[in-house]
Amino acid sequence: MKLNIKGHSGCNIEISNKRVIKSTSSRLYNERLMEQASKQDSFNSSIFKTPKIHKSGIKNGKYFFVMDYIPYKTFDQAFKFADKLYLDHLSDKIILFISENTTGVKDFSRDIILTKFNSTLNKIENKNINLSYLKDLFYSLDKYIELPTGSCHGDLTFSNLLFDKDNIVAIDFLDTYLDSPIQDIVKIKQDTQFFWSLRMLNYNYDQVKIMQCLSYIDSKLEMEFSKLDYYVKHYKIFQILNLMRIIPYCSKFEDIVFLQDRIKKIWQH
Repeated sequence: MKLNIKGHSGCNIEISNKRVIKSTSSRLYNERLMEQASKQDSFNSSIFKTPKIHKSGIKNGKYFFVMDYIPYKTFDQAFKFADKLYLDHLSDKIILFISENTTGVKDFSRDIILTKFNSTLNKIENKNINLSYLKDLFYSLDKYIELPTGSCHGDLTFSNLLFDKDNIVAIDFLDTYLDSPIQDIVKIKQDTQFFWSLRMLNYNYDQVKIMQCLSYIDSKLEMEFSKLDYYVKHYKIFQILNLMRIIPYCSKFEDIVFLQDRIKKIWQH
């Protein structure tokens, strides 16, 4: 089956007999895909569903797992005829999902963020990209940062959600350096604010309509999240780090330029 959305993970996807087989393209990715499968298998939400995993293992040295094929619409298909009522409903579901996963707030050491920032910066500099101007911002963080506690999807973008009327299915979970709902906030706004998942579409689509839908959802999310102190104080730095982390996986020069531009604009804001 042809897929219209392509990502940067490098995993292989096959669809056969109402099953999806996801496997690594390299043995180096085995451990990470195992963690993704474990996260998906233990996922429990009253808001979103996820495909059941039936089997997993190693074949030819590469990890794979088999899950149900869910014949729902991708976001570009769902937004094609979306109206205000549907977008309000979808926005509410996303907000409820973040709220459902938030168990409280606590102080996290800034060292967690600085360690990830430095390791990501090193990877980026290996591509001869200079983002050293961000050091002052990250090293000005307080020693402890108050953030929400709880679980997160890890890669909550619209390219990882499937839609069928009121039902939403979450796929492609991701391990992350900090398991906190703030990660899901920055990932969903990666799409609603910066339209990143549109760059994964490889066919002609109604760009204006989808961008209008995403912008409307963003306004709803912003209205709600701006009530949260940790969001107001720390969204900027977590979104910058989120966009930085994508750069090492980009194969297209124009995507790297796009991310550099968005990072600089957030930093300047």
